[in-house]
Amino acid sequence: MPWRNIQDTVKIRQGELDYISSFNDIKKEKLLFCYLAIAKFNDMSRKTPSHWENESDITVFKMARLTIPAADRDYFIYDLINGEPKVAIYLNFKKDDTSKRIDYISDDENDPIILELDESNYYELAFTYLNWKNSGGYKKCKKCGKLFRVTGKNSQYCKDCSPTYQTKYKNQGALP
Repeated sequence: MPWRNIQDTVKIRQGELDYISSFNDIKKEKLLFCYLAIAKFNDMSRKTPSHWENESDITVFKMARLTIPAADRDYFIYDLINGEPKVAIYLNFKKDDTSKRIDYISDDENDPIILELDESNYYELAFTYLNWKNSGGYKKCKKCGKLFRVTGKNSQYCKDCSPTYQTKYKNQGALP
């Protein structure tokens, strides 16, 4: 999802996070957080907020870091929306349209802002949610700014940016 020219951050409110965490199922929670973040991101580029998200299900599942087989994703979404408890999401039933209206977005100005998402958070929405839910365990990469799971005490870089270990005598040939 390309980051648009948005000057502000996307604000996630306490009521929204409370609603998402009430499901007590980490897969559902990560997916609901991604739907929320995408809809709020889209609303920031519109004149009038409509709370619709229109990313493909493949993209949203990747952003949520959910490894559910492609054949089962529609069943997962159906169970999410029609199961107990029902999720406040409205599906667009037009042919080949996967857009969804996210109805659990809080428009209450008195609801406190808990998270502010910027471009770097959108690369790892699942980690952003887990970092909030677990009160830590993730850091921002010193080089690219993406969130990554902390594996050691002194971890400063994600796996893509970490300096690679090179041996002292690499490519110098065999000894005589």
